[in-house]
Amino acid sequence: SSPPGGGAQAAWKASVMDPIGVARPAAATRRRGRLSAPELAEAVVLGDLTLVLCLVAHLVPLAGILFAAAVVPMAAVAARHRVRAVIAGGLAASVLAFLVGGTGFVTSVASCTILGALVGLATRRSWGIGRTVLVGVVVLWPPAASLAVGTLYVLGDLRRLLLAQVTNSWSGTSRTLRDLGV
Repeated sequence: SSPPGGGAQAAWKASVMDPIGVARPAAATRRRGRLSAPELAEAVVLGDLTLVLCLVAHLVPLAGILFAAAVVPMAAVAARHRVRAVIAGGLAASVLAFLVGGTGFVTSVASCTILGALVGLATRRSWGIGRTVLVGVVVLWPPAASLAVGTLYVLGDLRRLLLAQVTNSWSGTSRTLRDLGV
């Protein structure tokens, strides 16, 4: 028999269940310092998967659902690793997105990265849908709205171009829906 406070029972109390249901030592759940090679590799590969899904969503008509799917790889990184890994993967994907498609593409990849970080954090901490949405609205919405409004206020030509693009996109969508009889 094991002594009181020791043995297997003490080892069990000193462990934490991860989201997959595997008991890990409590000391191993909080890592500090540099990213390990597996963390970095997984973050960058899944960041690139986010990039590819965003690229396909930009190029294929009516493939907007792929933007929702592009959040999933970064959510997996956030659920399995530290926030630092999400930042590294998102930064690598954003740089590549800028080279491939410019600033609009960077915005899509960065948005998917930020939403993926929120969903992964919520998964890791076992938050419900309500709490996740509330944190997203309170923490993410005000800075994003302020940045968008500030940018459009400062850059008048960009504002006019954006409004013309929305008008053109909607007229094309309405024409397609009208042709389909909807």
